[in-house]
Amino acid sequence: MSRTTWNELLDSGKIKSITIRKPYAQRGIKLIHRPSAEAYLESLLK
Repeated sequence: MSRTTWNELLDSGKIKSITIRKPYAQRGIKLIHRPSAEAYLESLLK
């Protein structure tokens, strides 16, 4: 899936994530909570 799709899923609360950022940095690394992503994808099969 595209980054835009993942961000839309994160914004809607369908999957969870965490952002790791150094105190002085403007950007960080976004990590997606794998169990929530797997549960979402599994729900699409039903």
